[in-house]
Amino acid sequence: MLSVILPVHNEEENLKRNFYKIYKSFVGLGEKFEIIIAEDGSTDNSPKICEKFKKEFKNVRHIHSNTKLGKGKALTNAILKSKGNKICFMDIDLSADLRHIKKIIKCLETNDICIGSRYSRRSKRFGSMKRLLLSRVYNFLVRMVLGSKISDHQCGFKAFRKKSVLPILKRMKSKSFFWDTEMLVLAQRARLKIKEIPVVWREGKDTRVDVIKDSISMFYGIIELRKRLSKGL
Repeated sequence: MLSVILPVHNEEENLKRNFYKIYKSFVGLGEKFEIIIAEDGSTDNSPKICEKFKKEFKNVRHIHSNTKLGKGKALTNAILKSKGNKICFMDIDLSADLRHIKKIIKCLETNDICIGSRYSRRSKRFGSMKRLLLSRVYNFLVRMVLGSKISDHQCGFKAFRKKSVLPILKRMKSKSFFWDTEMLVLAQRARLKIKEIPVVWREGKDTRVDVIKDSISMFYGIIELRKRLSKGL
């Protein structure tokens, strides 16, 4: 079974615009699946919209938090409550094109973790130069400071075998956007098999990422994880 996790915080317009597209794409796989909307302390109409989808589809679940936990904590909670042996999560703004769903799920047949990469030679990326530069610098630092071999740690399009990542989740500390990076760095140290696939990626117009604030937080996350790893934690 496949569990699809959609992290959501104040995303009512993206939910209205994209949820049915996402649902239809997974129906097309011909595989049993559930969709978990990990709705994290939204203050707009997102909770009501999520409840509507839950009532409309038996295989849609809505996990609501009254307070904002952070993307990382919301994802961890959803993974622990998921029923599938395969997990896929994506941004609700569909920055990564839905055409890649079949490929990333098939990739799990021979890998523990499969991730979309915006920086593969065959990828196509459309977005602001500011975010491109910050992302490039960030990924470079992760590779240099934490010894990662991955080109793109933060692309919001990933899939993994649940049993492979559960031991890693127990070691993770991040509750924020650094969650992706921490998982991938720890997964490499655990010698899990990771595959990057090229994607067509378009920067979301209604992104919830605060470029400066979240970049500072993630750079801080690199330093903290380096300290933990140096102590063998």
